[in-house]
Amino acid sequence: MAGAARKSEGEADPWSGPFLSANEVAALFSISRATVYRLAASPDPKVRWPSHRIGGSIRFSRQDIEQIIAKAREHRADAYGEITSAVAWGSSTRSKARRTRRW
Repeated sequence: MAGAARKSEGEADPWSGPFLSANEVAALFSISRATVYRLAASPDPKVRWPSHRIGGSIRFSRQDIEQIIAKAREHRADAYGEITSAVAWGSSTRSKARRTRRW
């Protein structure tokens, strides 16, 4: 690729450290940095993302972020299973409408 930045041999990968910045987490989840800060400061413990204040910045443990990703994948798999089973049994209202329509 023309113009793509290349990493030199001695340059460290920013994603390989034990902590991620808010910008890195935002890029990882494809969300805004403000959303990352909002999730870190949420009063609801079910929603709050564990974070650490280091100096004037906020950092996220790589292990905590990996756990959030794993939980999201489990939730998505569960939701996808419920959706596919509902469609397989014809319980969606759209499929009922199709069955009752006479042309």
